[in-house]
Amino acid sequence: MSYFSRRSTTYIDATVGWSFPTWQSLHDLFANYMPNWPSRNASTVTRIVGGDSGAVAFFTNKPGVFGASEIRAAGVVDIRNGKIERWVDYWDGRHFGISATDGLRLPQNQWPSDFGERSVGERAHPAMKRTVSTMVRALRTRDADALTGILADDVTFEDLTAHVVVAGRRSVVSYMTGRGGNSGTSGPGAVVPEDLTVRHVVGGAVGGGYEWVSAGGPVPRGVVAVETDGKGAVTRLTSMWDGSLVSASVLTSLGVRSIET
Repeated sequence: MSYFSRRSTTYIDATVGWSFPTWQSLHDLFANYMPNWPSRNASTVTRIVGGDSGAVAFFTNKPGVFGASEIRAAGVVDIRNGKIERWVDYWDGRHFGISATDGLRLPQNQWPSDFGERSVGERAHPAMKRTVSTMVRALRTRDADALTGILADDVTFEDLTAHVVVAGRRSVVSYMTGRGGNSGTSGPGAVVPEDLTVRHVVGGAVGGGYEWVSAGGPVPRGVVAVETDGKGAVTRLTSMWDGSLVSASVLTSLGVRSIET
């Protein structure tokens, strides 16, 4: 807990709605669970995309950490003066197990009204903010030309929930704007809802990400990690959202969408 700010700490689980708004409440959560964790490498960080003020951290919790199954998550982390002030975890409840996830998920009226983004403020690098703003606007309006303009030639899009990887600018634009494959899918990994709103942006000039919310789609929230070449071109996008909220047919259709016609 020494890595977290005692003055201001917020932890949210964006899949099940758990909220710990203080350093002490988060300490008590860990104190309850940690004695029963696996003896070695209970949680392993696999990739960090970000800067000094914040990042998206990808990590894996072994079975037994917070349930019988593993959790592969993307944590959005805000840092100030070397201490974590906000941490929000996004993970796929289908991978964890739908019934197990439903057993942990709080009723909607018990979820926090916001995820602590107001208290930490928007401190991502201006270049990351611009990239996210341009990209989300292009996705929301299905503007393929605008999206093409900010993607690198060899950009890769990975939807961790749908287990889909698309490589190359032309293919990524086609997939993400719904111009190729099955354009009728509603999964957030490929088709961005028109009412999508950016909740929060984190990161530095060349790496970070954004949390999104949607009131109209089947999945109300998720996160996308963004990596750039330092010159404004996006080189990699990695998406995480809760697949337990959609049917298997939606996930299948996201895979079908990647087939070029």
